[in-house]
Amino acid sequence: MFAAIYIHNFSLQSALRHEPELIPKSVVLTDPALTKPCVVQLTPTTRASGICEGMTPSQAMARCGNLVVKTRSLPQEQGAMEALMQTAYAFSPHIEATAPGVCTTELKGLSIQTNETSAKQWAAEILRVLKQFHLNGQIGFAETPALALLAAHAAKPVLVAQSSLQSQRDCALQPRVARNELPWVGGQRSRTLKGFRLRRSRFFM
Repeated sequence: MFAAIYIHNFSLQSALRHEPELIPKSVVLTDPALTKPCVVQLTPTTRASGICEGMTPSQAMARCGNLVVKTRSLPQEQGAMEALMQTAYAFSPHIEATAPGVCTTELKGLSIQTNETSAKQWAAEILRVLKQFHLNGQIGFAETPALALLAAHAAKPVLVAQSSLQSQRDCALQPRVARNELPWVGGQRSRTLKGFRLRRSRFFM
């Protein structure tokens, strides 16, 4: 069994975790690597103001006078990723840095594999530690790393999804994911469980 720890809006959370007072406020993130500066990530408060991804900073500021514009920082993201990996390693020795803001853990040897309640308690403790680093995460459990990541995208904030081979009850995640067409991180195409291809993952000690 695997667990995927997913940090939504990872670049933005990385930029704000050293200024936590800005987290509930209207903040957008821009990426200096882009040819045309635009909003790439934003806080929920900002979205409620009618601002969305793709707007220029000036367009966004026209809709929200007290808007804070932050710039993406790779060193800040590296620091946040290190915090994520160190947290995950404290709970499982089998971890993988899957993508920016995503850590996959193999639960080999852990008793939580057979107890959903224990798994959720284990996940809640991970999320509690991450909050100390001002990172809000979501965790998904499944029989494969790929399905665990899909579950993490759908988690609020924890979701356990077993293999469809075990029971019909464990298939409950499939229509949920299919309806939402949850995206992969890292700019990959949106996929659903129907027609999904599993990928191999290598885990390190």
